[in-house]
Amino acid sequence: MAQAQFEEVHPRCQIKIEYPYTLSAIVDSVLHNSKVTLIDSQYSDTVMLHISLPANETNALLSALQERSSGQVNVTKL
Repeated sequence: MAQAQFEEVHPRCQIKIEYPYTLSAIVDSVLHNSKVTLIDSQYSDTVMLHISLPANETNALLSALQERSSGQVNVTKL
């Protein structure tokens, strides 16, 4: 026990983001400036990203995505 190390754990939130290809540069820019972890990506008619990020940053990221995309990004909290 004396050698045990404590690690601080921060709650994370998972979200699914779906958007048209034309918004890829905008979404990539917003995500690049965040502490997100990509879990999965799917490309068909649209782009779907499944990401994880610190829970305390979720609202700011969602607001930035909606603002920069003029509301064209669909976001689902998982």
